[in-house]
Amino acid sequence: MMRNNIFENDHRVVKRVPRPMLGFKSFEQPEIHIRLFGQRSLLHQNLHRTVTPQKHSESLPTDQAGSPPAPGVGELLERSTAALTTGACEAGLADARAALSVACEPQDRARALSLTLEHAWRGGDLAAAYQAGLDAADAWQRLDALEASKALCLHSLVCADLGAFGESLITATHAFEVAEAVGSLPRMAVALNAVGTAHHRMGNNVQGHRCSLQALAIAEEDGAPLAILSALNSLNSTSLQAYRDHVEAKLTASAAASAADAVAYGLRCATLAETLGDPFRLAAALTNL
Repeated sequence: MMRNNIFENDHRVVKRVPRPMLGFKSFEQPEIHIRLFGQRSLLHQNLHRTVTPQKHSESLPTDQAGSPPAPGVGELLERSTAALTTGACEAGLADARAALSVACEPQDRARALSLTLEHAWRGGDLAAAYQAGLDAADAWQRLDALEASKALCLHSLVCADLGAFGESLITATHAFEVAEAVGSLPRMAVALNAVGTAHHRMGNNVQGHRCSLQALAIAEEDGAPLAILSALNSLNSTSLQAYRDHVEAKLTASAAASAADAVAYGLRCATLAETLGDPFRLAAALTNL
């Protein structure tokens, strides 16, 4: 009798809905509903089932639920930063977003936003990169002007990739002004190169090439390898565009000179990227070569 009562209680859910069942016009619909009722019943039983906790090794730290503790903000940020070197954009983006979700300090949130911006941009998620760029620039402007300039430069590149060339130029110019106010030559070089990239993407290749040349001169004077790498990458692109323009205009000598410049800039860029361990720009340089 007790056994029968258990079964009856288990099927109370089905007994409560006899009237709607009478309206079914096909075999498929009641089959679906019966299966869902069964699943809900099993879920209800599992929620009230007593689970015996497993014993863990004393050397393995655990939280109150018995599982290993989640990584902290610092560890997530470090892993996301390391992913920039290895080229693991998806893992780095996931760590950056995880850090952003648990970060409490403004500095940690700003850093997580910058990493989200860079990983999303490198991974091709331009919509996420655009929003992260806005948030990162806003966060860093209250904390660190140089980091704000860096975020603005990256945001300018995202805008250019999205086709918002006017916004790209305005953002790059703002980045240069912020870096100039601080007096940081490396950041000025990177921002000036971003201005050149905006001009290049807008179709003014000559002005873009000129800005990137100035950026390279400033970066070499200051000995900033990352700024040099950024300028070389842009000069490789503008030289290739100049080569195409000269070929179309049937200027053989100018086309040959531009092709030689593109190869020279590309080789320098690839060598420096390999030295600095930057797989992203190394791949870009090798593709252009």
